[in-house]
Amino acid sequence: MKTVFALIVALLLVGGVEEEPLVKLGEPVRLGGIELTALSVELREISIKQPGWPGARVIDSAEKYTVLTYKVANVTDVQVIHPGQVPGKIEDQFGNVHKQISGGDICEGCVIVEPNRPVELLPGDSQVLIVVFEAPKIKKAELFTATLTVVIDNRGTKAEAGILFERKQLDKSD
Repeated sequence: MKTVFALIVALLLVGGVEEEPLVKLGEPVRLGGIELTALSVELREISIKQPGWPGARVIDSAEKYTVLTYKVANVTDVQVIHPGQVPGKIEDQFGNVHKQISGGDICEGCVIVEPNRPVELLPGDSQVLIVVFEAPKIKKAELFTATLTVVIDNRGTKAEAGILFERKQLDKSD
């Protein structure tokens, strides 16, 4: 009983939470029943659907945004998982935070057209998604960490992964 109590106290003292795994672009990371792989990162315009009458029109954004493309795969044998998409962030080496954006942040009622709506994944299924962030604010920033949060099982448990990338990977797309 003393051992169990000591373990609980130790977990409380250190926070009881593991640090998020950090991986580079292209490296898969296993989070529960989900395997997450960041495929690419680029600085570019995005397509948005702008509401209007008699219908919506698709336009390109006036500004460039950081677009992270990633794949989620259900690596379980028996669970159906909806990985969800909890707002993430990008942080540079100076601690500046670049928030995740949605179409409504660009213009009222707008929707990002690209594939950014997670679907339910059966065992063995995967889906490629994008997440859009503000562009880097500081030109001297060279190193970035994108934090993504996904649901990792059929009970709704969430986990985070950090994706490391460099300015030169963003500039390739410019």
